[in-house]
Order: sequence, then structure tokens, then C-alpha cells
Amino acid sequence: MAPRKTQELTIRLAPSERGMLARAAAKRGERGVSTWARGVLLREAARETDEERTRRVERLIASMRKAVPGAAEHADDVERFRAEGWERARR
Repeated sequence: MAPRKTQELTIRLAPSERGMLARAAAKRGERGVSTWARGVLLREAARETDEERTRRVERLIASMRKAVPGAAEHADDVERFRAEGWERARR
């Protein structure tokens, strides 16, 4: 037998779970559960990376605000102006 090019990920499912996943894959036009599940898992892994990146940028912005005199007050002023502007626009 030829060696496999990729490693397998084994997930044990109850027959009812397998049926539920098969129906979900079919609704989305996928040919099989494995292909659909692989895509779902890979998209979720990529989304986590985006969320981590977002948290890193938020921490960077927060540290910059602390380092620049008056930055926090300016940010508060901007947020207050936006809130007031939105309130005026709703009236």
C-alpha cells in the first residue's frame, strides 16, 4: 500500500449525527460530509486567526492612546460627538 500524502483526522460520530451532517452537506450542494466538514473547520481556524489579529491591533491602539498625551480625552470627545450626532439624526 502506498503511503498517504496527508494525515487523517478521525472523528467518531453516532449514526444520527452522521445523518444530520450528511443532510446539512447535501443542502449546501456538497458531495460528501468529509469535504463539507473540512471546509467548515478550515474557515473556523482562519476566523480565529482574524480574531487574534483584531485583539492584537486593539491592544496596540490602547497602548498608543496611553503613550500620547491627551489621546484618551480626544477619543472620548470623538465618541461623544458621534453619539450626539446620531441622536440628532434620529430626531
